[in-house]
Amino acid sequence: MSKKWGVGLLIACLGVLVMAMPAGAVTPTSNDGVNPNHCFSGADSGGLTKSLVSVANNNDGTWTLTFRIVSPRGAGTYDKLDDCAFVDVGNNRAYDGETPVFTREIKPVTLGAGGTYQFTIVVAGAANATVCDRAALSGSAGGSDFTDKSNLLCVPLTASVIPSGTVGGLGFAALVAGGVGALALLAGVRRRRHAIAAV
Repeated sequence: MSKKWGVGLLIACLGVLVMAMPAGAVTPTSNDGVNPNHCFSGADSGGLTKSLVSVANNNDGTWTLTFRIVSPRGAGTYDKLDDCAFVDVGNNRAYDGETPVFTREIKPVTLGAGGTYQFTIVVAGAANATVCDRAALSGSAGGSDFTDKSNLLCVPLTASVIPSGTVGGLGFAALVAGGVGALALLAGVRRRRHAIAAV
C-alpha cells in the first residue's frame, strides 16, 4: 500500500471514530442517593425541556443515553441539576414508585449558550424496555429560590438512535474528515490507473 493510500485510509477512519462520539457530551460525577420524588413529583415547570440525543446498547446489559436540557433562564451557573430515571414497568409513562435505575446530582451545574446542557447516563435494562427520565434544575433568581422540572422523557431501549439535527460541530468536522479521506483514496485509485495505462 502506498503512503498516499495509507494517509487517505487513516483520515477516513479518524472521521468514522469521531462520528461515534456524542457531540459535546459531558459525563458528570455520579452521586446516587437523590430522592427520586424530587425529580418526579409535581408538574413540569419553569419551561425546562429535555430531549434525547442518542441511545446506545453497550452489549453488557446496560445502555448509554445522552440527553440535552434547555432552560429559558439562560446561560449561567446554578445550584444543582438532579436527574433520575426508572424502568417504566407499568408501561404508562408515569412514575408509580418504581425503583430508580439511575439518580445523579450535578452540583453546581453550568448551562451553556441558550441555557443548554448535555450529559450522558448509563442504565441497566432489558432490550425493548422503556426508561423514563426527568431533570430538576434548582437555583436562585431575583432573590428567590426556584426548582424547575422538565418534561418526563420516556425512551425505548432499542438499537442506537441519533435523531436528525443532533450532529454538532464535532460531527461536522468528522464528516469533513471522512470526506477528505474518501477523496484522497479516490485520487490514489485514479493515479494508479493512469500509471498502469501509461505502461
